Amino acid sequence: MKKKLLLMMVLLLLFPLTLSGCWDLNEPEQMVYANGLGVDFKDGMYTVYSQLFDLGTSGKSDQARPSSPHGEIIWGEGRDVDEAVFNVYKSSDRKIFWGHLSFVIMTEAAIKHGGQQELVDMLDRFVEIRYHLWFYVSHAPIKDLLVASNYPSSLDNPKTIFEQGSFVKPVTMREVIIKLDEPGHEAIIPTVSITPNRIEEKEEVTSGIRLHGVTIITNHGYKGFLTEDGAVGLRWLTDKTKRGQISIHKDGKPAASIIVQKLNTDIIPSVQGNQVRFDLKIKGTAVVSSLYQKVDLDFLNKEISKKVEEEVMHTYKESMKYDTDIYRLSEKLYRSDVKSWKKISQNGKIPLNKDSIRSMQAKVDLRYTNQLHLVPSLE
Repeated sequence: MKKKLLLMMVLLLLFPLTLSGCWDLNEPEQMVYANGLGVDFKDGMYTVYSQLFDLGTSGKSDQARPSSPHGEIIWGEGRDVDEAVFNVYKSSDRKIFWGHLSFVIMTEAAIKHGGQQELVDMLDRFVEIRYHLWFYVSHAPIKDLLVASNYPSSLDNPKTIFEQGSFVKPVTMREVIIKLDEPGHEAIIPTVSITPNRIEEKEEVTSGIRLHGVTIITNHGYKGFLTEDGAVGLRWLTDKTKRGQISIHKDGKPAASIIVQKLNTDIIPSVQGNQVRFDLKIKGTAVVSSLYQKVDLDFLNKEISKKVEEEVMHTYKESMKYDTDIYRLSEKLYRSDVKSWKKISQNGKIPLNKDSIRSMQAKVDLRYTNQLHLVPSLE
């Protein structure tokens, strides 16, 4: 009898091992998935917006065309970012899964109040959140921006847009943390706004997302904003640029549209006493995208290089208005000569002025072309 009882107890203990599945599994239809997060600050309170998608509603219609997941925007308020996020939960009738969060957006008001420190710290500690979150600053109301960014959008995957037409390199939360921690202690964040430039299937004009400049931030505050025109030189001092467009004019008229690619950049610091100056060198290749006038190869090579140099210096001069190290020159000195950096630096970065860039030399050569190609297709 005792043997039978013991055998039954062993079988009962082993029986759960035969069960399949995960007991703590959350069914997809029981959750909503956070895709975007926005932070604003007004009247002493943070407002956190969450863009949620119900993946259970996505699938294929009768016409075998994939349908987009149903989305909604919910929000919560709080005296700090974390409190506002917890109040977001009160607005949701299902569990929010954060593992698919793709991007975060902050307003200038939130940054000026130091919200970036609270937001990054919270995201960094939350186990579901990945480091590969795209980071943005918004000049539009957060709610309107999230409504305009239907899934998928350029906010979810900005790399494809950057590869087609490079302007400002997208940045992730990981990169923001690194930039704010390294000498210079500033991060350059792509800034977006809303533009009515999309036509839907029903011929209705709806809002789209547009990148229109960069915002420079520090650990605790806001440094300044450069418009698209003001930040135009940024693309030439990164090896990540894939395709940068330049318009060349001759005799006051458009002559050619050029695509610059395959960049190789170098920033060389030169220390003399307590002063440091920098020599910037840029090499690259280019192709003709469109030709409007008959021109020669030497003219185009000269004008392309000249345009790159002008844009780099224009952005540097614009950044001086905000006392910001737009090209991270301080970090360059730190990497190459830390002893001189320690001697010259003030509050974690070196002082810069309009003459800190001693020389700017760009050499961009046309490739895949010959004289026959430098004649317009129609004259």
